[in-house]
Amino acid sequence: MSFYLLDSEAEWWRANRSSEPAASIHWSIGRRAETRAENPGLLDSEATVEWWHLVVEYVAEAAIAYKLKPDAGLGVWLAGVVNDIVRRDEDEWIGPWFRSRGFTPKRGYLETAHVCVAVAAALDLAPDAFTPEDHSTAREALRTRGVSLCTAWLDHGHFHNQRCILGAGLAAASVVGGNPEGVERAVAEFNLCTHLFQADGSYGESSQYAGYAAWGMTMMYETLVRHTPALAERLSPAAYARCVRWWASNLLYVKPLSGWGGAPRPRMVNFNDSGAIAAPHGDVLLHIAARVADSMPDDAALARGLFDQVYLPSLDEGPFDRSSFGM
Repeated sequence: MSFYLLDSEAEWWRANRSSEPAASIHWSIGRRAETRAENPGLLDSEATVEWWHLVVEYVAEAAIAYKLKPDAGLGVWLAGVVNDIVRRDEDEWIGPWFRSRGFTPKRGYLETAHVCVAVAAALDLAPDAFTPEDHSTAREALRTRGVSLCTAWLDHGHFHNQRCILGAGLAAASVVGGNPEGVERAVAEFNLCTHLFQADGSYGESSQYAGYAAWGMTMMYETLVRHTPALAERLSPAAYARCVRWWASNLLYVKPLSGWGGAPRPRMVNFNDSGAIAAPHGDVLLHIAARVADSMPDDAALARGLFDQVYLPSLDEGPFDRSSFGM
């Protein structure tokens, strides 16, 4: 049974997909996944980044589409892509050429964490797309590469947005791969990373990096609490949920940008190497809206309002190959 999307949740979705906005979201996800499945391999003609940087978008979206509507062609595509990833050597799991290979033990990086999340989502959401041997091989890769590489970074890494992402990779690899020690470490990392977020909802880096950090926290929380609901007593999304106030203050407007087509684009106050076109990940906003609805109703409502304002007008407008990296 899947935990990233429970059977009861999938049934609710199917029952309500004729109403908005569920209908638009459902068909938008399905169309993208089915179109990608027409091409062999992970990369398609729309990709503008390397495979590590779109793996979560492409694989997790296909896995969700498969969970909601199992399709043989989509299952074959998922199995082929994931089997290719898990059989790549450790060097590939570390990331692009500019990631250091000089540490002992070797360390993973942001790309490692994204690979872990993607593989874990596929195994959980589309289990019957894989053979028993596929499952065994993939879980072994999550344990021996994902857990070890993410842990090595966390043992020596800095205290900034990347820690949230490596924590998410550790949580996904540990839960789906089967590593209880890694699960406990991920719980500790989640609680440590809450201190990155200020009490007033602001964050020490740009709006975009705040969104990236919150995406990592979202993935950590959902992985841990969905798999083991009792962990909700030890974890709270309140620290980064308050970021929604900051994002709302920093959002200037949502309207078309010259050279980017006619679709409305969110423009935010940002700085350094962050883009003017920016918004928190849709998963983050909906996670906040759902998880703090009772304890922080104003923040939850603000998160849902931001999602509706930023995402609903242009669900079918790309690019879709970099949003988990905060862009």
